[in-house]
Amino acid sequence: RFRLFYENAPLGYQSLDMNGCLLEVNRAWLETLGYTHEEVVGRWFGDFLAPDNVERFRANFPKFKAAGEVCGVQFEMLRKDGSTVTVAFDGQIGRDRWGLFKQTHCIMHDITERKHVEQQLLAQRDALSVIFESAPYILLLVNRDHRIENINRIGAEFAGKPKEKLLGLLGGQVFNCINSFEAPGCGGNVQCNDCPVRTRVTRTFLTGEASYDEEGHLTVISEDLGEVRVDLLISATPVEIDTRDMVLVTMVDITERKKAENELRKSEMRFKNLADLLPQFVYEVNAEGFFTFANQAAMEMSGYTREHIDRGLRLVDVIAPEAAEKAMQGFAKILQGEKIIGQEYLLKALDGKIIPVVSYANPIEQEGKVVGSRGVAVDLTELKGAQEALRHSEATLRTLIEAAPIGIGQVSANRELKWTNEMLCKMTGYSSDELIGQSARILYESDEEYSRVGQVKHPLVRQSGRGSVETRFRRKDGTAIEVLLSSSSIASRDLSHGLVFTAMDITERKVLADQLLHSQKMEAVGVLAGGIAHDFNNLLQVIGGYASVALIDVKEGASGYSEFVEIRKAARRAGELTQALLTFSRRVESKLRPVNLNHEIRNVAKMLSRTIPKMIEIIMNLEEPLDSVNADPAQLQQVVMNLALNARDAMPNGGKLVIETRKVRLDEEYCRSHLKTRPGNYLLLSVSDSGTGMDDETRNHIFDPFFTTKETGKGTGLGLSIVFGIVKSHGGNIICYSESGQGTTFKIYLPALVATADPEETEFFERLRGGNETILLVDDEDSVRKLGAQILKKFGYSVLTATNGKEGLVVYRENRSHIDLVILDLIMPEMGGKDCLAQIL
Repeated sequence: RFRLFYENAPLGYQSLDMNGCLLEVNRAWLETLGYTHEEVVGRWFGDFLAPDNVERFRANFPKFKAAGEVCGVQFEMLRKDGSTVTVAFDGQIGRDRWGLFKQTHCIMHDITERKHVEQQLLAQRDALSVIFESAPYILLLVNRDHRIENINRIGAEFAGKPKEKLLGLLGGQVFNCINSFEAPGCGGNVQCNDCPVRTRVTRTFLTGEASYDEEGHLTVISEDLGEVRVDLLISATPVEIDTRDMVLVTMVDITERKKAENELRKSEMRFKNLADLLPQFVYEVNAEGFFTFANQAAMEMSGYTREHIDRGLRLVDVIAPEAAEKAMQGFAKILQGEKIIGQEYLLKALDGKIIPVVSYANPIEQEGKVVGSRGVAVDLTELKGAQEALRHSEATLRTLIEAAPIGIGQVSANRELKWTNEMLCKMTGYSSDELIGQSARILYESDEEYSRVGQVKHPLVRQSGRGSVETRFRRKDGTAIEVLLSSSSIASRDLSHGLVFTAMDITERKVLADQLLHSQKMEAVGVLAGGIAHDFNNLLQVIGGYASVALIDVKEGASGYSEFVEIRKAARRAGELTQALLTFSRRVESKLRPVNLNHEIRNVAKMLSRTIPKMIEIIMNLEEPLDSVNADPAQLQQVVMNLALNARDAMPNGGKLVIETRKVRLDEEYCRSHLKTRPGNYLLLSVSDSGTGMDDETRNHIFDPFFTTKETGKGTGLGLSIVFGIVKSHGGNIICYSESGQGTTFKIYLPALVATADPEETEFFERLRGGNETILLVDDEDSVRKLGAQILKKFGYSVLTATNGKEGLVVYRENRSHIDLVILDLIMPEMGGKDCLAQIL
């Protein structure tokens, strides 16, 4: 009995072994997939899955065995005929009497039709969304609070506001209902009880029944017209959106239609002999050209009345003078039995207004004789207005294209330029006449680049309809500009109709990117140089210190004395080199104060007059008065000296060295093209020479540490690196202008100060006295600590030492009563000198 039920079950059934191979399937399973029992049993279940489902089964089958059950797991399975079917499985694990896995028991549901229905529903939902937005009348979704959940394009246009600003508002607020402007607002006034929209929405929510095409009117406030009555045809339909009850409100603006109906009723009362009243100019004239009939629309269009017709109104009286001859020629043809179809004329109304019309007229025959003409004239004012609006729109679009700050153009399928805007002409230096009709190759710097852009861009356009690529244009004058080129197909993704493109000049952006890259490189090199210099400086302190200690014990003239002197000199020279590296890396703290730049330059000039050869003329153009700068005077002098000595080396045969200062103001445009520069007042220090100059490759590396063009042994390659580090540490900017054979100019911009420079100060040092005090020396460098202790002991001091701030605190607290002085290294592991000092104090 169970077997019979199993085989005849309406749902598929399958059983899998430990490895996922089919142990048993029923007839419904086989019928669903089209296999026989022998073709299935013993095979791995994954063999019957669509290829992209196999790995998912392989990965999840162990999880099924571990979890013990699955529910609603979906797979795409392959029928024997190659088609696919979507199924869902519910299953459990069967176990033996010891509780171990035996086999799976799964029921298979064929959900292909359900999936198809779901896809259809999604498609219907998308279609409904399109219909909602493209409907030629107002559509609203209103919730139970009478607030707008959605509104279509026509509704937003009627409201005169962007859609996103309307959502969540009450209906009266959306359409500027006159009652919404009176407290307490929309829905809160007595008049709101008679609101045709609110009453229908409320009724639909209460009854759940729809109402269709019920007339009503609102009084709204128009910015241009004030209070305006709007006649509406209102429908309200209950809908459920995402389990929420709402009402779909349809509102058709029938204001104009109501006016026409009112006029029609008036016309029917006046002319009961007419069955239909057309809104066009319907007329009859006799053979002499006198009106015998004109409908109400004709009266309204022309301004004439029935009385004018009764008194003898002629056809020529309602034709504009400039169109009279043409109209009379047409009338003559009608009298000869011809028809006039689609002939345009200009009517002249009673008030002088000119109305464009298109006329259709037939001859009126009686007893085989033409006795007049019957016709209809259609007012073309709206059509002409639409045509004019189209022309205006095209002109506006053209104006926007011409005013756009980027180049815009169109190319044909074979990349021939069809049109360009003014900005593209300005970017490239060509006129529009020089570009149109030419191959786009004219814009590129090489055939290779022209081909590359096509190979990169065209596949993107075919794939997505648009594509962008960075390239380089060659201007008419031969200069190159960097360009971001973006193209879109005119007709979908088909390139046969050509492309429209935009070209944005990104040369300045690329320059800024290069500046940023160089700045980051210099910062990285500075960090590396600073770290090396710091460690090297510690070693030099030890070498120089021990040399100095040795000189205390060795008398002048004794064996080894001169050697120790040379060691100390070498250590000092090496110390100057590490100081230069620290300056470049900005690890040496500058002593900034208001400084007179001209004063420091004059001090340097005194030294230059003794070091610069006489064949080099020094010219100084220093602006007076000059604002101060917040600077380290010694470092400023070092900047001027380094630049001047470099200029000297560039002029071996003599020349001119010009040093200038002046006040400048850097605007936002300048700062956009110079990284990390802010708008404001600056002092410009310019150092120029008439020497050999530099090529681009040399100029790109002049600020790199240890880069030099001098012979071996004649330069460290740190001079300009130091200048760069000092300028950056002062918040300034340095730029080099140079060409081979054309000399070199360095321009340094330093932020100006309003403060007055401090007078020169003289430092006085008093020699320390002592010899029997106790000093605590804290330094993590063993060699430095041992050297310091040895020197201090030679002068008779008692010395206590510690390797870091924590240890120093312990030593200090244990010997607080007899420690007279504490010497701390600032940077140490565990606790630095600054934190240690704070604990001591």
